Amino acid sequence: TDKPEKEEQAIASLMESLKRVGQIQPVRVRLVTGKRVKLVAGYRRWEARRRLNLSLPEDQQVPLACMVVDENEEEALVANISENVERKTLSPVDEAFAIRKLQALGKTDEEVRGIFSGRSQAWLDGRRELLKLSGEQQREIHSGRMGAQAGLVLAKVPEEERPAVVEEAARRVEEKAPKQEPEGKPEGKPRKAKPVSAREIANVAREKGVLE
Repeated sequence: TDKPEKEEQAIASLMESLKRVGQIQPVRVRLVTGKRVKLVAGYRRWEARRRLNLSLPEDQQVPLACMVVDENEEEALVANISENVERKTLSPVDEAFAIRKLQALGKTDEEVRGIFSGRSQAWLDGRRELLKLSGEQQREIHSGRMGAQAGLVLAKVPEEERPAVVEEAARRVEEKAPKQEPEGKPEGKPRKAKPVSAREIANVAREKGVLE
């Protein structure tokens, strides 16, 4: 299951929960200016409530319970990332951009690794490598169509050669995929494409002479 589909499933589940039992946990917000607030944590709850209200008449709108926290922008960012790390809602690309934001605030490698549950320095360096890829290539990883390890291999390929390598690797994966759903799968359900692997990227890149 790719990340967007997981996100949709989580939001749909929260919508059902809102209808059955209401909002259990408030979202966290912080005051910005005057009475304006900014969401710190609880995006899925906010989105589930927004979507649910689109289908309800005005006199049945579901209110959003909020807890106002006294946090500055840096504290709010760290709290938001920490919550997402704990709930495992970040893709490898999300993690890479979160790391860049934390380091822009002056966080050291050790502090960043602590926020990410004590991950290793090698993991941190690997996530930074994903920032070298193009937006399209990052979206492939974010959606689950290409693995994070494949992205690390791709980052070692000269930038101008990467699109052709990804295209050829994806074509080979598609060729190897079964043409029909396994027996027992519901008819009409689209077949899931297998993610492009690090091995496939490396094989294609070496054949093209663009990876040592």
